[in-house]
Amino acid sequence: MDDSTASNPTAGPEDRDVEALMERTDGLDAGSADEQISRGLVAGDESALKAAYDAHGQLVFSYCRRSLGPERAADATQEVFLAAWRSRERYRPE
Repeated sequence: MDDSTASNPTAGPEDRDVEALMERTDGLDAGSADEQISRGLVAGDESALKAAYDAHGQLVFSYCRRSLGPERAADATQEVFLAAWRSRERYRPE
């Protein structure tokens, strides 16, 4: 049994994807690629949005595909990144 299942034995595949993403963002190193992407997004740098998609798009798509089905996954993935871009000014990395 892996750690994500041990922490939540009833977790389904979607829950494990979210938990994996959360673990990847916990304790970001100030010089990490994700930290640089976050700073770029907050600053309005469109290349940071592309970098975020390149780094996390497959994981988001996989989660959307499992949750919504293959026919809605691509649109939902696009909406996730569009929502992140639109709300970037409210992001507080505390």
